[in-house]
Amino acid sequence: LSSISEDEIPFKLPKGWEWVRLGNIGETQTGTTPSTSNQLYYNGNIPFIKPADILPKGIDYHNESLSELGLSKGRLIRKGSVIMVCIGGSTGKTFYTDRDCSCNQQINAITGYQGIEAKFIYYFISSPYFYNRLWENTTGTATPIANKTNWESIIIPLPPRSEQHRIVQKVDELMALYDELEKHIEATVHHSDNLMKSIIKTAI
Repeated sequence: LSSISEDEIPFKLPKGWEWVRLGNIGETQTGTTPSTSNQLYYNGNIPFIKPADILPKGIDYHNESLSELGLSKGRLIRKGSVIMVCIGGSTGKTFYTDRDCSCNQQINAITGYQGIEAKFIYYFISSPYFYNRLWENTTGTATPIANKTNWESIIIPLPPRSEQHRIVQKVDELMALYDELEKHIEATVHHSDNLMKSIIKTAI
């Protein structure tokens, strides 16, 4: 990948951090779909991920699958990779894989090199900064496309490994707190709804 020019750097980083292109920190690939006319390629043990399978809190691995033969015509996405939709209206949907899988051509994937935490990549490319850079690098009007070359060329700030780990731990803590608050709000709303129904029933 090309070197980073001074004009591309949006802000100064803390000591020990550096600007790198996404493709410099892991192996990147774009998925592909084996021929659907050959049923020998499907209904195997390798989950085949499409944009609709990438959810806010995980990946649905159970909708479609490839056989070993089908995988030979597709792309192997290793456990611990990060996948992101880069074509169409779902562009920007992302999550990390907790098992080996494959994906279609609407999805780009990155498998971090040794020393790069998958969850750090996931949390960072989920950020507004990366999302804005992603859309700046899309082409097409009716169907936006961020091809692999443009996607892997986006520059990101990379901290030392120890700082990556600290950031992941902190975000995990905050996300757990958010989940607890969300559950509390849902319980409060449910209680309020039941209370209102009881009041109405009593009044009637």
